Formats: sequence, structure tokens, C-alpha cells
Amino acid sequence: MQLKTAEAITTEIRLARVQLQTLKQLRKEKNAAASESRAKEEATVQDQLSLAQQIAAQWRPGVGESVVVPKFNNKMCKVVDVDGNGVLTLQMGMMKVKALVDEVRKQ
Repeated sequence: MQLKTAEAITTEIRLARVQLQTLKQLRKEKNAAASESRAKEEATVQDQLSLAQQIAAQWRPGVGESVVVPKFNNKMCKVVDVDGNGVLTLQMGMMKVKALVDEVRKQ
């Protein structure tokens, strides 16, 4: 009788440990997701501030200037052509892409 009780207690302890480990992992994942979310929010705020400063300064990139494109994971590009309508042709590695002036940031 005591052996069965001891085995039942041991089994319950093992189950509790597994549940505790699972809860710890879930909490860790939740904290990581929250940190990532905060980092994205901060990056968005910083990008909006940078854009507001560019607009206030009436900055326009020139041909040959290096710029950063937030929508391309902040990749650095070189301006190869500037359209009169605010459309830029950018060289990003081997690719040429088009972007609006408001979509690029000063390096």
C-alpha cells in the first residue's frame, strides 16, 4: 500500500515538473515576443521622427547619394536617378528599385 502511494506521489511530482517546465517555456516565449514587439514599435517611432525631420528640412536625395530604405529592412541603396515627381531609382546590389522620397532616409 505504501509503495503504491509513493509511486503515485512520484508520478504526480514528475507531471508537475513537466507542467512547470512548459509554463516556464511559454513565459519565456511570451517575454521574447513582447520584447520584439516593443523593439518594432520603437523602430517605427524612430522612423516617423526621422521622416518628420526630413520633411521639415525639405531634404531631397541627389544622384550618387547613399540612402537607407526602411521597407527593405534598412538596406543601404545608392540613388541612380531622381524623377521630378519625387520618384527615385535606387541601386540595391544588382537590383534597381523605385521608391518615393518619403520612403527613404538619410544615411
